[in-house]
Amino acid sequence: MGRPDGIDVSAYQGVIDWNAVKASGKQWLAARATVGSRRDTFLSANRAGMAGVRTRLFYDFLYPGHDASAFIASLGRLEPGEGAMLDAEASGISVADCLRWLGQVEAWSGRPAAVYTGAYVSGGTIWRSGAIFNGQRPRIFAAYTDQPNAARIATPYGWDAWQYTSTQACPGVRTLCDHDQVDVWQRFDACCQPVSPPPNQFPYDPWHHQYGLWPAANKEPLTLGTGYAPGTQRLQPMVTYFHHVAAFEAGQSPANPYSVFQAPSQTIVRNLNAFFNRDGKNQAQAIEAWAGVCGAETWRVIDFLASRPR
Repeated sequence: MGRPDGIDVSAYQGVIDWNAVKASGKQWLAARATVGSRRDTFLSANRAGMAGVRTRLFYDFLYPGHDASAFIASLGRLEPGEGAMLDAEASGISVADCLRWLGQVEAWSGRPAAVYTGAYVSGGTIWRSGAIFNGQRPRIFAAYTDQPNAARIATPYGWDAWQYTSTQACPGVRTLCDHDQVDVWQRFDACCQPVSPPPNQFPYDPWHHQYGLWPAANKEPLTLGTGYAPGTQRLQPMVTYFHHVAAFEAGQSPANPYSVFQAPSQTIVRNLNAFFNRDGKNQAQAIEAWAGVCGAETWRVIDFLASRPR
């Protein structure tokens, strides 16, 4: 039996009394965000209830061939104290699947992701991978046995946290659930704080790290063709960046961030052109369209662009 430092939950546990969980001393909490392309139906409630705990991880049960798009969309952004966790236990999952997911998530979040797996998943290739467990990502070991036997199986890698049972009771949780013993807290602290946050002078959005558009925002010429206002032509990377924010807040993932604009993102980019139109003929129409589609982060981008010399 391990030490009950934390728990791992999903929709299977139903409504959780998080105050009771916290009162029991749990300071490491993991909740499912997505399974494949589906959002966990209790994600919002669990996320709100977990607030204030030292380590709060949200995980994706990754299927072979899937990426992190649905997971990223389900969370929007990670707050301080929140981290991402890859649940790598599906049959047929590969090291390449894991590395693709980790690359996307860490670019989006700016912090290392934790990885949960077992010693025998996919013939042990996940557990033994030095590319996955690179010295920064916390290793969560699933082994439902006694601690000496778990340690033997984990040799020579060890673990940062050990999930030792899936059938233990916890105050505030109506059903039995996974319990975890945490042995390297500082590794989890690191994955729940941004390592490289976006510069303060730039708006933040979930695509910032993945596509790195802001560093080039004043260096690259426009390649969108003719018919665009001069201000838009000078700020092509900002237009592309703006497309990402608008698409994300409209619930989309950009199909091709550099050439293909999806609806309503295509309309947003056209309206951005109208915003830079010096005679202002289409500005009212542009603002009306933005108000109907965009969220708070998009408006931050609009405000930033409006302050640029035109």
